[in-house]
Amino acid sequence: MKRDRDLPKTLVSFYDLYCKGYYFFDGLGMTYGLTMEIPGVNNYVETWEDLDEKQLDILLNSFYPGLEIEIKKVISWLDKGKLF
Repeated sequence: MKRDRDLPKTLVSFYDLYCKGYYFFDGLGMTYGLTMEIPGVNNYVETWEDLDEKQLDILLNSFYPGLEIEIKKVISWLDKGKLF
């Protein structure tokens, strides 16, 4: 996944999709998306949009390499037709 300014929104989208019943997004949604939605950094911010650049960078860096592994897993399921 390309790490750009849209990454936080994309991760939150995985959480939204999980909540709408796309449960194969459990790892992406509940681990990374929910953390972006409610970052819990020092309990001073309510959403990732309230983070300053340094806090956001630290949070996003903490997702690697796990995020890439999870994305590859979901892509593999899609490629193999394991999701209906």
